[in-house]
Amino acid sequence: MLHIASLNLGTRVVSAPLSGISDRPTRNIWRQMGCDLVYTEMVSADGLVHNRKKSLDLLDIDGEQPPVIVQLFGARPNTLAEAARIVQDFGAAAVDLNMGCPAKKVVRNNGGAALLRDLPLATRIVRQMRKAIIVPFTAKLRSGWNHDSVVVREMVNMLQDEGIDAICLHPRTAIQRFGGKANWALIGEVKALASVPIIGNGDIRTPHDALRMLQQTRCDGVMIGRAAVGNPWLLRDAIRLVADPDYARAFAVSPVSLRERLEVLYAHGQQMVRHKGEARAMKEIRKHSIAYVRDFPNAKVLRARLMKPTTFDEFARLIYSKCLFFDPGEP
Repeated sequence: MLHIASLNLGTRVVSAPLSGISDRPTRNIWRQMGCDLVYTEMVSADGLVHNRKKSLDLLDIDGEQPPVIVQLFGARPNTLAEAARIVQDFGAAAVDLNMGCPAKKVVRNNGGAALLRDLPLATRIVRQMRKAIIVPFTAKLRSGWNHDSVVVREMVNMLQDEGIDAICLHPRTAIQRFGGKANWALIGEVKALASVPIIGNGDIRTPHDALRMLQQTRCDGVMIGRAAVGNPWLLRDAIRLVADPDYARAFAVSPVSLRERLEVLYAHGQQMVRHKGEARAMKEIRKHSIAYVRDFPNAKVLRARLMKPTTFDEFARLIYSKCLFFDPGEP
């Protein structure tokens, strides 16, 4: 099992913080698949401290089943420390610092992966955030800015010295974004020198990938990100496989039927309506709908139809028409 300071988790598989994806309805779906630990989308520290609605909306954890980790991004030590206190007061189980996002809108303000280019600034940020909170404090980072500046070892040493409780490593550079291949060997190297839990991330597309990462790198946990979008069963099956005490036992993953996918898509849309209102939910569910039905025969036609509903009733009736004997009921 995975232990992060005072957090004792029942599984070694966790879901990733995904911008525009890991909102509260999605976290609920992932939790229903057995995920013990979920992360919010990354939240702007500046936005929280200045009470901006967009940032406060992302901090939608009140009354949510714990534990939830809130991920913050920014570049101002005092602001990040204050944001961490706000997040702690909101009831977050832990605070995570984003040191890996390569998006231009984040790095141009020296946040996210840009911190990998400035060890002194990163050190001041981590030190002040650590002093500001008593809940577990974690960081998610990449290997470096580019192949000529792989600084993950220096960053890990700094993070440990400043009191971080766990580190998640995505072993690609910021310049790579999601291209190329994640360097799992680097996760193993970091695990060998680290004194805190190391969570591996990157290129986990099947349950067996999660198991292979644990076996090859000896990391403490694995984080599954983009591959779980529209496929929460990946989290479920990875959790089951990793939990099996006999790793040598053959593990067969039953294919998920279109009906089951549409039933969970319906539940996902239902939760989005409850948390965001119908108009907003019907726009935001579209990106999830595309992912839920990918790889099925005639998926292109079904995806096109799933883009059209503007009310939940239209959405539910479309799913009902494709899913015999499933009664969508009320939102």
